[in-house]
Amino acid sequence: MSNIYDNPTTLIYEKLIPGIAFEQVAQSVLRAVENRVAVVKTDVAYAAAIIDPNGNIIAL
Repeated sequence: MSNIYDNPTTLIYEKLIPGIAFEQVAQSVLRAVENRVAVVKTDVAYAAAIIDPNGNIIAL
């Protein structure tokens, strides 16, 4: 079992729905807390983030 969850996203969503990148970061915080794991949200152009198991955003 992994202690890190990777949540990749793509550039196309931001073009279709402006502002969704930061909503995806908020959803990643929820996933980190409910599963008690660190989350790495990756994105090539917008909001990439590292979130600890307590929901704290370490890097944005």
